[in-house]
Amino acid sequence: MEARERLGRYHLFRLQFNQRVAMSMQDDLNPNDRGGGHHPRDPRLESADRHGPPEPGRVVRSLLGESAPSRRRFLALGALAAIAAGCESTQRVSRMPDPVWPKEPVVPTPAPSPTSLPGTPPPSPRPMGPPTMPGVIPRAAWAKGDPVPSMMNKMTPVKHITIHHDGMTPFLAVDQASSVARIELIRTGHRNRPDPWGDIGYHFIVDRAGRVYEGRPLVYQGAHVKNHNEGNIGILCLGNFEAQAPSDAQLRAVAAHVQSVRHIYSVQVANVHTHREWQGAQTLCPGRSLQSRVGSMRSNRAFA
Repeated sequence: MEARERLGRYHLFRLQFNQRVAMSMQDDLNPNDRGGGHHPRDPRLESADRHGPPEPGRVVRSLLGESAPSRRRFLALGALAAIAAGCESTQRVSRMPDPVWPKEPVVPTPAPSPTSLPGTPPPSPRPMGPPTMPGVIPRAAWAKGDPVPSMMNKMTPVKHITIHHDGMTPFLAVDQASSVARIELIRTGHRNRPDPWGDIGYHFIVDRAGRVYEGRPLVYQGAHVKNHNEGNIGILCLGNFEAQAPSDAQLRAVAAHVQSVRHIYSVQVANVHTHREWQGAQTLCPGRSLQSRVGSMRSNRAFA
């Protein structure tokens, strides 16, 4: 706004100046003036050259009363000053433009998933497989065939653990290859029964060196105690303990593994059985030698 007012005052001054020049030229112009006659220089202007420009008000007051040529000289000087002032008045102090900052990217709000809509029940959790037990040799390390899920039932909540022997010919080998061969023989025997099973009937197998192998996956019910397989984990010890004794390494591994399974599935010590202890399903299993050792382990709280 200030710049515009100054520019307006400049245009008004020029209009008045032009009018005064025209009037002075009409009143005072003579032939000598038309020929460019010389006018003596005003001593006050010479004084200004020597001592610097006088105060503008004094120059105006002293020149207004002079002759026409002097007035024209004053008006000419005034015009130059006005032009100079006018150029200055048209200069604007420009402010620096504001920086143009990049706009933040607009992240679209994801549409709600069907499960997050009001009134939609949350999805049911996926069933989790059995926990991994450290030190257990996985089934893939020995089995030459896969389980057949369609021929097995899903495992129910675990409440019992049952210990077995294989009841075959005595077995004294401690090397892993011999143990794996015997386990595979049992698996194929169960698969090729007249009424075939979907896999080996036991969930874990313990060899004479104390190695523990994964048998039937724990997500499936076992086939090791007639009419009592629901929620019952079967542990097989390789050997016939009607004819031989279990090894110390085998007994230590059985005790440690029963403890591990118990703690994972919260099975009571009273629910750790041998095969022959199940009413209505008694057999010679696990053999008299292993049966007596299991009794000793209970007394010594080996399963606790």
